[in-house]
Amino acid sequence: AHAEVVKAATVKLDAKSEEIRCLGYQITALQVDNKASHARCQALEDAGEAAAGEMITLRDAATASEEAHAEVVKAATVKLDAKSEELRCLGYQITGLQVDNKALYARCQALADAVTAATVAGKAATEETVTLRDAAT
Repeated sequence: AHAEVVKAATVKLDAKSEEIRCLGYQITALQVDNKASHARCQALEDAGEAAAGEMITLRDAATASEEAHAEVVKAATVKLDAKSEELRCLGYQITGLQVDNKALYARCQALADAVTAATVAGKAATEETVTLRDAAT
């Protein structure tokens, strides 16, 4: 009877040993799966960090581009304002020249009138001289 109990216990022990061995394989397989999952998670985390870094770089580049664009616009606006002021000053100069031109035209007209008057007076004096000479002869 003792031998039968020992035999039955040995069979149970062998079955438990086989069960433990199988569980060991399952644990090893799960550890391998866990390492693979961990590696995938790490790869995803690295990819996420890289994407975040790229996003920051792109955002910084966009900000720098916007700032550079703003500087270009600001410089262009300053140049445009300077040109507008230059054109305004040229407009005043043109107006001044037009006024000067009108004054010169008026003086030229007055001189022309004086020349005409002098010519008429000269002709009259010449005629009077001829008349006086003829009378003296």
